[in-house]
Amino acid sequence: MTRDYKKERRDYYGYGKYEDQTDEQKRHRREMAGRQAARETLKKEGKVKAGQDVHHKNGDPTDNRRSNIEATSRKYNRSRNKK
Repeated sequence: MTRDYKKERRDYYGYGKYEDQTDEQKRHRREMAGRQAARETLKKEGKVKAGQDVHHKNGDPTDNRRSNIEATSRKYNRSRNKK
């Protein structure tokens, strides 16, 4: 049986009515929105290039203060964010 990635994504982010989402799904959506906003901030400044990730220094993806975000390589960023 093959994996249903679309279903996994729907289950993780809880697409549909906001009231029907679990607290965990709401948190995942807030974090995703925070990551996208941080990336847009650095793109406008010309600081992030294709192939780079935006690193949140304190590990909180909803904290988008300019002093907390920086553009790093994907390898560095994804090795640092272990839970």
